[in-house]
Amino acid sequence: MNIETNNDLIKFIELEKKEVNTVSNDKIIDAFYKCFLKILVETNIKFKNLDNFKKNVYMGSNIMFNVFWIILNYSNNLSLTIFLAERSILLFSEFIILSRDPSINKDLCYIPNLSDAINFAYKKTVGPIEIKTLSSDKNNNIKNTCFLIKEIIQTFYLKYDDISIHKTTIFSICDMIIKLHKILDDDKIFFILLKKIMEYIQHNDIKETQKFIKTLVKYRNSKTKIISNII
Repeated sequence: MNIETNNDLIKFIELEKKEVNTVSNDKIIDAFYKCFLKILVETNIKFKNLDNFKKNVYMGSNIMFNVFWIILNYSNNLSLTIFLAERSILLFSEFIILSRDPSINKDLCYIPNLSDAINFAYKKTVGPIEIKTLSSDKNNNIKNTCFLIKEIIQTFYLKYDDISIHKTTIFSICDMIIKLHKILDDDKIFFILLKKIMEYIQHNDIKETQKFIKTLVKYRNSKTKIISNII
């Protein structure tokens, strides 16, 4: 099957679609953040010689997150989700690199830009799916947890020259965040927690960030009001 065409792509997705998701939430989130961090680091290496490379890496990682979430919600298939999420960033990267190759773009009347690369990546991964058919509240705790992890990793990436030296810290924080996924089903708690953690990281309070999250993990089975007060 040639999944380069929309018709074959949607057939491929439909064939791999499952009625229910049989993978635990912990494993889904763990797979997401390890895949997300790996892809971000690898894309950074590919783009390091390009202008505004961090912006391109940041935008590409957002594509990966969105494709991951859409495919997981639509298919209930984690393996398919990872495959298409990785495919999206691969297509985005190749489009960016090729469009900036003088030997390729010299004869073009129009040089493709970042928006073209983004649209291309979406079209070749989730393009055939009607987004309106997806439930907005399905897997809400997984979505919120993955989004929080995405923001943490991206903030580290934008703030520091070499994210690789912070891998141990990122893994430590993300492993604790996974333990909080049940309370993150509550959007109010999620948004407050997101703001708080971003403030800690932006002010270089990494130890305070870890201490804060450890406290939440300790009380994660408490009532919502108690958790809100702690935050």
